Amino acid sequence: MKRSYLTNLLLIALIIGLYWFNNTGRSKNEMAQLTTLMSSEIQYIAISRPGETDIELQKLASSWHIIKPIKAVANNKRIELLLSFLDTPSYAQIKVADDTMFTQFELKPANIVLTLNKHSMQFGGIESISKHRYVLSDHVIHLITDRITPLLRVNATSFIENRLIPKQNIISKLVLPWLDNDNRVSTESVIIENNNGHWQSNIPTITTDQLTQLVEKWQYAYALKVHPLRDNYQANAKAYPVQIWFNNEKYAAEYSLTLNNNTLFIIAPLQQLNYQFTAASLSQLLPSQHLQQ
Repeated sequence: MKRSYLTNLLLIALIIGLYWFNNTGRSKNEMAQLTTLMSSEIQYIAISRPGETDIELQKLASSWHIIKPIKAVANNKRIELLLSFLDTPSYAQIKVADDTMFTQFELKPANIVLTLNKHSMQFGGIESISKHRYVLSDHVIHLITDRITPLLRVNATSFIENRLIPKQNIISKLVLPWLDNDNRVSTESVIIENNNGHWQSNIPTITTDQLTQLVEKWQYAYALKVHPLRDNYQANAKAYPVQIWFNNEKYAAEYSLTLNNNTLFIIAPLQQLNYQFTAASLSQLLPSQHLQQ
């Protein structure tokens, strides 16, 4: 009995060794690919998870947008990271023989369903030895290294672009409140405008370099977090208006600043988004009263 037991253990060890040799010894290019889809072909992404709201994203021109459950410009870098999943090699493939296999590999119901254009892939459980994940694609169960699941589990707001002002919107004019000598936001405003390539303001003591720095801080402002306005809107907090003209347009985009619990929020009502910054960002985004002395 003991001899038979040892023989079985040796056979199992040999099978495992051959599995690792055959799979890890091959280069990525020699391995089967999970899908033939190319990231450049993808125009639509949907992420579905049990008990969670579906997330849908669509590519418009050269940029990605969240279209469900909120509407917002998406972070292109995060989308590129998600689509890098398409280069994932498949370490093993199992053809689906019957529906019982779906339950065995935790594919029915699936933990996550990722749809790219019209092609859906179902994410199942984890293989106990290799810790690779089972993914169903085109009626074949693949075993893959799973680096993408954490990104597929986040909520929709995690895909929002953190940059306050889209790249294509070039500032041509701003109206901003002041910071007084006590570093408090004043109700008085300063007007900053581009005149033939030079920044000027209604406060002549502010230098061109200082104005340029202020405009650049707004142009490239990058929030720590972005929330739908309804999620954490501070209804009782005092709001300070900001107006920004882009690309010499006739009408300004309206924003408002609020301070709460040492945190700066910049609200974009038109987009229904609330951009969260550190309180220290206030001194970088607003001119100080000492500049006019």
